[in-house]
Amino acid sequence: MIRHRTLIIAVISVVLLGLIVASVVMIRGGALTPAAGPAADPTAASSSTQAATATPTQECVLSCGDSPQANMEAVPALVWDEPSKAAALKSAAAFMTSFARPELSAQDWYTQIYPLTDVSYGKALFGTNPARVTASAVTGEAVLSIDLDNGFAVWATVPTNTGPWSVQLRRTDAAAPWLAINAHPGEDHS
Repeated sequence: MIRHRTLIIAVISVVLLGLIVASVVMIRGGALTPAAGPAADPTAASSSTQAATATPTQECVLSCGDSPQANMEAVPALVWDEPSKAAALKSAAAFMTSFARPELSAQDWYTQIYPLTDVSYGKALFGTNPARVTASAVTGEAVLSIDLDNGFAVWATVPTNTGPWSVQLRRTDAAAPWLAINAHPGEDHS
């Protein structure tokens, strides 16, 4: 019994040691060699008279992992033209028409609403009881509150049988659909 316990403890210790070594190797980029620099070479002379000049070996590019960041100068500004406005109005009306359906089952309601939202807002709406949605009908045309400097996002006020609702929409580029990212009763666009 004691031998068995000792063997188990030894195996666990070896596994933990292996995990620690693997973590260190991953942190150091897969290298098991000492880090470069004065601390890595104990025989290196450390003199205040040595010139410490850095010579760049490559152009610095900000990145996330192995992918360089987007060139923000190359991203064209989105202009508020009539097709953009019409698409935003259509998306706001479609979202609110699907949202204001308290008679539906939660599953049917969510199935209708999810394609009209971005992923984050769609996930936030999961589990919503549509019977708790106060509005049950859209009663008029939506009105946009446009920020001319931002062609990626817009607020729409949509009239319903229980008063106005604010729907915030976002798109990723001129060809992308407008998707709901927020909705609440009232005309407060915040």
